[in-house]
Amino acid sequence: MDYRHHHHFADGLTFAELGAMFPEAGGMVRYGHFSHGSLVGYISGWANWIAIVSVIPVEAEASAQYMSSWPFAWAHRLYDGQHLSVIGLSVAAVLVVIYFFLNYFTVQLFARVNATITVFKFIVPTLTIIGILFAGFNGHNFSAPEHGGFMPYGWSGVLTAIATSGIVFAFNGFQSPINLAGEARNPQRSIPIAVIGSILMASVIYICLQITFIGGVTPKMLAHGWSGLNLNSPFADLAIAWGINWLVLLLFADAFVSPSGTGITYTATTARMVYGLEKKRLFPARLRSDQSDCRRA
Repeated sequence: MDYRHHHHFADGLTFAELGAMFPEAGGMVRYGHFSHGSLVGYISGWANWIAIVSVIPVEAEASAQYMSSWPFAWAHRLYDGQHLSVIGLSVAAVLVVIYFFLNYFTVQLFARVNATITVFKFIVPTLTIIGILFAGFNGHNFSAPEHGGFMPYGWSGVLTAIATSGIVFAFNGFQSPINLAGEARNPQRSIPIAVIGSILMASVIYICLQITFIGGVTPKMLAHGWSGLNLNSPFADLAIAWGINWLVLLLFADAFVSPSGTGITYTATTARMVYGLEKKRLFPARLRSDQSDCRRA
């Protein structure tokens, strides 16, 4: 586990303790106010909310983009390889509205949909790891001196992948239990488990997926070295190369479902953050509310 995982784990330990001690709705935007006063609370709260709320349309766009890989003529019109078309943007906009309504009606509806998608998001990577490992695994790829050995591009390649491929979003998800802590039945127990567990499970899944990908790349794909790889959908392309057709279909479905699952969760999270900001009078007066915290699920 490299320093990125240690960094997130240390953050997780801190916020797991805070979430258990102060189970507040929108906790991530309140703690700065608790510790440093209104000015720092205002800056950190708004900065955190803007960062998280921006994820919602990003995930909707990602779902629309991944839909373009489906084997349908209309799906290919959603994305041209660089930008979403008007139809693609319209699909993304509709998805954002759906995220809103799944959170608007009842907490129970959100919880059931989120639980279903979460299970699906764990099953698919697990089946991907098992399917590719059993279909073919090339241990030579981990050294391959003819291609520059292991990590031919050094840490810059690793850090670039973390920042640009969406992996960082998975580790930022530990904030969601903190913001939803006000509705937990037993926050002293459930919040630490949710925060630390999410970081550890994300780390294990991504490490296993990376091992599977490196070992699953076929010799033919590496004919021109790692720089010669040209995979539009890396794991789906590997599954196609190994003839695992059932996994290809599953991955195409998951590519749409997983970003939307994140979008649904972050819609719930940002709503609690707005509530937390208004409780500290850091949101406009017309948005303030004297009501009690969101009802517990």
